[in-house]
Amino acid sequence: PRSPPALCPLTMAFFHFLNCILLAYVPSFVVYKATQLSDYNALFPCGYAALGYIATQFIKLLLIATLVPDLDELGVDTGEEFYFNNELLKTLSGLVDVAGVYVLLHYRLIGKALKDELRLAAIGLGWATCDSILRHLVPLWVGARGTEFSWEYLRMAVHANVSIPLFVSFATAVWLWMRTDLPFAARQVAMVGMGGFMLLPSVLVYVHSVLGLSAWMVLCLRIAAAAALFALVRGTELANRGGRAK
Repeated sequence: PRSPPALCPLTMAFFHFLNCILLAYVPSFVVYKATQLSDYNALFPCGYAALGYIATQFIKLLLIATLVPDLDELGVDTGEEFYFNNELLKTLSGLVDVAGVYVLLHYRLIGKALKDELRLAAIGLGWATCDSILRHLVPLWVGARGTEFSWEYLRMAVHANVSIPLFVSFATAVWLWMRTDLPFAARQVAMVGMGGFMLLPSVLVYVHSVLGLSAWMVLCLRIAAAAALFALVRGTELANRGGRAK
């Protein structure tokens, strides 16, 4: 008997691309449907939060392009000192993210009818989804459709999912820091959460480029850091629930 024909490379490439896209973006839809966001039809608040993310990233790009020197153009070998200075400036640019979430929460620009925890979820989910689209959609579209299978794009899809708890915890940390009715310890936890969020990208760059950790090990470290930040900030929020954001 004749053996069944093997799948053509284009068909396998399509399935690989489809798997990566589903793995990267379906979890955002699952989170939206599994929480009370869908009960309140909070799709537009999530979209407005995404617009806020685009605005903050545009401002960050302008600041980084203005303040962070391009070492390649200067012909400078990226040593540890120059590398540290650049990453420090990039970390400080994370204050723009803090300001963006602060504006959304303080002026109640999104989800005025939503409870505080749902507004935080809408901001976190909107920012995470928008970040995943801007960072990963084009590389997945261009690379994952190739004829050769690569784990890089699966790793990229998993990386996109980790952004959801990371951005939710960041929005919650900013909200806790804004509240004046909380004990001092709770606001200190909020500052730790915001600082951890801002430092994490530079820490991951350091362990990859200087310590030589593989890309998958860096991803595991990012997952662990996101879980730790989410547990810390979410636990503090639950313990101090009941106040109103100022």
